[in-house]
Order: sequence, then C-alpha cells, then structure tokens
Amino acid sequence: MDLTALSDRLAIFLWRIEQQLAFSTGPFANRHRYNENGHRVLVGLSVKETFEFETLDELAPLDETGNHIPWRDGVPITSREKRWLELYLQHEEAWETLVAKRYARQPVPPGL
Repeated sequence: MDLTALSDRLAIFLWRIEQQLAFSTGPFANRHRYNENGHRVLVGLSVKETFEFETLDELAPLDETGNHIPWRDGVPITSREKRWLELYLQHEEAWETLVAKRYARQPVPPGL
C-alpha cells in the first residue's frame, strides 16, 4: 500500500471515529465544553481557571522589564509560566481521560 492510500485510509478512519464520538480528537479539536451553568470552559478547568489559562496563554513570555524569556531546557522560569503549565497539564489530563472514555465506549468501525 502506498503512502497516499495509507494516508487516505487513516483520514477516513479518524473521520469515522470523530463521527461516533461526536467531537473532534485532532490537534485542533475544540477542547471547550459547557459546564452545568452553561459557561464555556476548557475540559478539566473551572470558569476561573479557563479565564486564567487563556489570559496567560495570550501573554508573551516576558520578564518584568519586558524582555523575552526563553524557557531554559524546556523548564518554565517565571511564576506566570509555571501557572500556565500547571493549568495546561490539568486540562490535558482531563482531555486525555475524556477521549479514552469515549473511545472505550465505541465499537471499532466495520471494515477497519
């Protein structure tokens, strides 16, 4: 099987899974849900945490004087970056749990 055919089969497979799950699992999936009060939140985060995460996510990694701060060896430096990472990991864990539960409930699509 050539690479194009394999890629097409994979795309069809993922499309079928997403149809059964009723939400996208791709890299650009909408990871927001509505909580019991109708507020749009990131999976695994409260309304306040979602707001905080999205605010921190929009901020450039700058120090107190406005200079760019790169993470050293992938490790956050500022308390703002550490908080962003903490919220991100909390959300990512909840997202992975949600996807795993949804996949576990679905039968394998016929023909794949």
